[in-house]
Amino acid sequence: VLDLDAVVYTHHHFDHIGGFDDIRPYNFRSGKAMPIYAMAETINVLEATFPYAFGLVESTGASIPSVDVHVIDAEPFVIGDIPFSPIPLRHGKSM
Repeated sequence: VLDLDAVVYTHHHFDHIGGFDDIRPYNFRSGKAMPIYAMAETINVLEATFPYAFGLVESTGASIPSVDVHVIDAEPFVIGDIPFSPIPLRHGKSM
């Protein structure tokens, strides 16, 4: 995949957020922050797991993913011309 318009995180389990640092090549190609969309709980986990990307800790050396955070809720939203309709579900140990 050479180009991405945005990333939608459906939930905060590591198999979904573990590739967060892989946003960096898209930052380099586009020269701009990657829009990310997620519910508040997932954004909180992203911030706790990758604090350097959100300016929460001082970071030097390696490149840092640049993101433009969009907190979503259960209301439909659109990215470009693609509509999304979040459907809250219990998943994993929370079942």
